[in-house]
Amino acid sequence: MNKHQALSKLLLNLEENLIKAKLWQELPVRSDLLQSTEPFCHDTLKAEQWLQFVFLTKLEQSVKLNLPLPTNCDITPYIAEALKEHEQVGLITKATKDIDSLLSN
Repeated sequence: MNKHQALSKLLLNLEENLIKAKLWQELPVRSDLLQSTEPFCHDTLKAEQWLQFVFLTKLEQSVKLNLPLPTNCDITPYIAEALKEHEQVGLITKATKDIDSLLSN
């Protein structure tokens, strides 16, 4: 299995975990909220919205189009902090750690 295929599986796992944790949003966010210049769009989106509408979307597109993947990823500390009050934070951070590890190695 190549890195793109492995990433595809990990992204699907993250999506499934967001759904299990009831952090998945059925309706898309307004496009203007995606125009933030702040890291993780923290001024316009919740962490789970950023994961769904920015992180997952961009990486899924890279996989689909066989584009070069990031060579460094370290989103788990942000996600852990942003979702620290959520009872399913461990489920989400397990998935993000796996993605961080794949892309950073």
